[in-house]
Amino acid sequence: MTLQRILVATDFSAASERAIVRAGMVARDAGAALECLHVVPDSWLAELRAWLAGSGVELPEGLASIEARLANFVASDLQRCGIGATTKVMLGSPADAIAARAADGADLVVIGAHGRNFVRELFLGSTAIAVLARVAAPVLVVRRPADHPYGSVVVGTDFSPASAAAARLVSGIAPRARLTLLHAYEDPYGAEVLLGGARPDVVEHYRAAAYARARGAMDAFARELGALDAKVGFELRHGPPALKLIEAAESGLTDLVALGVRRKPALEALFLGSVSAHVVAESPCDVLVVRET
Repeated sequence: MTLQRILVATDFSAASERAIVRAGMVARDAGAALECLHVVPDSWLAELRAWLAGSGVELPEGLASIEARLANFVASDLQRCGIGATTKVMLGSPADAIAARAADGADLVVIGAHGRNFVRELFLGSTAIAVLARVAAPVLVVRRPADHPYGSVVVGTDFSPASAAAARLVSGIAPRARLTLLHAYEDPYGAEVLLGGARPDVVEHYRAAAYARARGAMDAFARELGALDAKVGFELRHGPPALKLIEAAESGLTDLVALGVRRKPALEALFLGSVSAHVVAESPCDVLVVRET
């Protein structure tokens, strides 16, 4: 996938500074145009109007000051990337505004993550999670400082077209990185076999059969994927996918975790045990989520 336009959202926080720098590095290396977006909540507009009532100050002047601050903020962050960007200020809900702007031709959306707590983000709301629910374009959630290009990337795969799209996009975003395709597999009747009191050799038989099926599927997936720009390795791990991806992220050797997401209803996809939601909320490194098209 060729990146032509990248959209990065900022709220002037340290997290969004990291996102801007990472977006700048990706845009520079991909030769893509970069736009930086700041969304002013609707409630702020009402409060500003009330505060300015009778002062003789027109509202556009208030917005102009934000636009000027955004331009300075972005220019400062992008200075070391050697790339410029356009800026835009919108009014509304942050997640809805980002989604609307992304729908206007963005090939990649970049946002900063503010913390790691799945339960808190699930129930108190997270812009990252909300954007994932609304945006069709790939979303890069930046958590770490962009001190260097991505050097080691793990792509979680379930052998779906979405997983293939994630691997191809990573190859374009980080062509010099070491890319590992990771598949987490589980033996389908493992619990029943253990509960039935099966002998250890029987349990091992089922485990080996599950591994053989996963290995065959991985080989077929690699053939379908074809050649990628990045150096590619393969890894099979036994266990739940979200847990194994988070373990890979926590190894200290991974800069980015990428995964494809199949089309599902929003609640099922993002809140009911979704792999992508757990990885985004709990991964200590950056996460790239690519939706099935």
